[in-house]
Amino acid sequence: MIQPQLYTIEVYSENHVGVLHQVAMTFSRRCVNIEYLEAKACSTDGVHKITVVFRCAPEIMNQIMKQIEKRVDVLRVALLPNLYNEEVNY
Repeated sequence: MIQPQLYTIEVYSENHVGVLHQVAMTFSRRCVNIEYLEAKACSTDGVHKITVVFRCAPEIMNQIMKQIEKRVDVLRVALLPNLYNEEVNY
């Protein structure tokens, strides 16, 4: 069995009601716990950035990213080099 890895993704989306909920539900449907979540406005008007740190198998991570990219309000999804590790207290 493949060990779950820690991943960090950034989601850039339009500032519409319910986008954060939709992103969170994508993880919930796959039974993946979110370890860290941050949502904030960007310097571009009407655009928000959602940063999510989570642990799962690589194939699940790919499914999650594809599902989030399908959302109409989502502008871009990016996988980041992992800035967090188990030793960091969020």
